[in-house]
Amino acid sequence: MTTLQDLEQKLKTHDWYSEYSDDYRAWKKGWDSALQIRMMINQLGNIGLRDEAEALYKQYRPKVEV
Repeated sequence: MTTLQDLEQKLKTHDWYSEYSDDYRAWKKGWDSALQIRMMINQLGNIGLRDEAEALYKQYRPKVEV
């Protein structure tokens, strides 16, 4: 069972810029990590914690500057 604490730990250690890597291994590791994050958010949503999970995601993702 995924907890909000598990999600937060994953968000803290996720490489938010791996998609820009020229190294396939780094890109793939980031892709897999992002997939795990999406799955964790869905699992938490299934038990009624979607708003909390999405709030954590928004807290840790990089801010887009225009």
